[in-house]
Amino acid sequence: MKTLNSTLMLLGRLLLAGVFIFGGMNKFINYDATVAFFAAKNVPSIPFVLSMLAIAEIIGGVFVLLGFKTRMGALTLIIYLGVVTYFFHDFWNLPTLGAIMKEGNSFFALFAGLFYVFSCGAGPYSIDKK
Repeated sequence: MKTLNSTLMLLGRLLLAGVFIFGGMNKFINYDATVAFFAAKNVPSIPFVLSMLAIAEIIGGVFVLLGFKTRMGALTLIIYLGVVTYFFHDFWNLPTLGAIMKEGNSFFALFAGLFYVFSCGAGPYSIDKK
């Protein structure tokens, strides 16, 4: 059972980290579209803010993925997700309860996964090896 739990912790970290790593990379890959989205949200200093958010997302994701400084990586992503949820993904202002639940559940799931990783650490299959 211990091997199964360790393997599932690793799988969970891989899946969770992938969301953030690919999201951060996508901000650079689709730079013009991301700049347009930020401009529509009246973000100041777009190149700087975009770069900082993408870098935080990628580095936090890599830390969680590798199990290196895992709690710091998870905390970075919790803060990142809180900021971008508030400023960019204000799902609580959507017109219907169904839309709010559909959009909000994704963020709640990501927060739940990050809180779990933050509280439990990376597990045995990691650089941290807690």
